[in-house]
Amino acid sequence: MIPLVVIAARLTAAEITPLRLLLALATVSVVAVPFTLLGLAIGCSLPSMAVTVVAQVVFLSPVMLGVWVVALAAVGGWAYRRDEGRRFS
Repeated sequence: MIPLVVIAARLTAAEITPLRLLLALATVSVVAVPFTLLGLAIGCSLPSMAVTVVAQVVFLSPVMLGVWVVALAAVGGWAYRRDEGRRFS
């Protein structure tokens, strides 16, 4: 992320306030935690020959992407139904 910020600061007209930069860094840190823990769990619980394969299947497979999409769509649908009529009525 640091090279991206440096390139944006040097080569574009992009601007960011210090507060928004801190918020962005905090968000990236929080979002990275589950993936870091999943990687640690895979790496520490499997033999070294299996770690790469399992990590690629978990992180990169279209099946897992489909599982993530379905799971997040279900959560979004549930949240929408729960909130329906409360916010805008």
